[in-house]
Amino acid sequence: MRNRTVVLILASIVVLVSAAEFAFGQPSRPVAGWGAQVLVEKAALEEVSTLSCGPRHNLAIGPGGKITAWGWGAWGQCDVPLPNQEFTGIGAGYYHSLGLKADGTIVAWGGNTYDQCDLPSPNE
Repeated sequence: MRNRTVVLILASIVVLVSAAEFAFGQPSRPVAGWGAQVLVEKAALEEVSTLSCGPRHNLAIGPGGKITAWGWGAWGQCDVPLPNQEFTGIGAGYYHSLGLKADGTIVAWGGNTYDQCDLPSPNE
């Protein structure tokens, strides 16, 4: 179990380093990584504008504000709801994911054991 944890941490570090480059305005490059959390087609990550790394899954925003999700998604945290477009912000939790739309609304999906997907009203 410890070796698997180390691999997941290393994979997240690679994605976090790429995320830091985006945050500080560095030139855009494809995201690279390895381990259980990087089972995603390379083409889906070539024009990433935003990344969020969770403990077991990752999210990226690409062209048109479309979210690509990958990693362990047993609670539905990788099942981005439709319409999957116009997202400007993302957050990868442990069993859930959050997306901020261009119109200011928040979308939550995945595990909701602790009401983490129950958004307060008004959601705008």
